Amino acid sequence: MSEKNECFPLFPYGCFALGRTISILHRFSRRFVEAELKDYNITKAQMEILITLHKSEFALNQTDINRFFGYNKATVTKLINSLEKEGYIKRIQSEIDKREKLIELTDKGNLILKVILEVLLKEEKLFGEILGPDDDATVREKIYNLAEALKDYECLKDSENY
Repeated sequence: MSEKNECFPLFPYGCFALGRTISILHRFSRRFVEAELKDYNITKAQMEILITLHKSEFALNQTDINRFFGYNKATVTKLINSLEKEGYIKRIQSEIDKREKLIELTDKGNLILKVILEVLLKEEKLFGEILGPDDDATVREKIYNLAEALKDYECLKDSENY
């Protein structure tokens, strides 16, 4: 255990709880990515949707995206509408269920993935330089395990964003 924290004695390792520290990292990562992609009018959340659509082995609908990211319906609708307006995605009618709209990348959406990859590699290089290869893998695994542990809490299972 480290020395007693002067900022807040309940958190012995720093002024912020771990979740808060991860939130700060997330916020700065978002700002970095959005600054790099500003000429393309893409937010980090939109970027993540584009990557997910590209990597998915099957067609996704809006509900799939909501479940995958834990966003609420209104947020997903706004993100999808913006991506569609910019021409990165399009909605197509499902062959199986005519009421369902599937979301797929357009040619423009596929082209922007190269730019997105360059931005992510730039950010990853910075993280790798700071953490080093051994700590990088460990930190990623631990953060993932923390997220999975919180996701499984009963109080979250009933929430709209689960």
